[in-house]
Amino acid sequence: MSSRWKGSLEKWKHTPARRRIALLRQNYNVTVEGSSALSPFKSLSAKLGVLRGDAEFVVGITGEWDKPKINGGVTLVNGAIGLKEYPAYRITNLAGYLYMDNDRVVLQSLTGGLGGGDIALSGVLYLKKFAFSRFMSRQAEQYHCVSFQ
Repeated sequence: MSSRWKGSLEKWKHTPARRRIALLRQNYNVTVEGSSALSPFKSLSAKLGVLRGDAEFVVGITGEWDKPKINGGVTLVNGAIGLKEYPAYRITNLAGYLYMDNDRVVLQSLTGGLGGGDIALSGVLYLKKFAFSRFMSRQAEQYHCVSFQ
């Protein structure tokens, strides 16, 4: 993984360690830019059997702790994903682009292959305090909405 971090660290100069945690909970001002293989993220879910691919990203997080503003984009190439429960089925040749716009993650496009066929996805995922609240997608002129409660 290669990345470049930017942020506002001026307030840390003369701040005691105990106070730094309290300051972290007040505001964000961080920008991360770089690239990464996806395989290290496989450990985030015990259900994943395969996770491969490469991502390039530029993401900025600013604002208050309880209401962060997230902006930026991620490009995925050469991806593959599969679940341990279904080892014979993998989505391969994944490529796509998503961007974050405050409380939304917009999946502009995600394409890949599954079982000899092609798949294409796009949609919007709504966030609430870094948790998913609902996902909407459009497939063949039909809209689908999934709520996370």
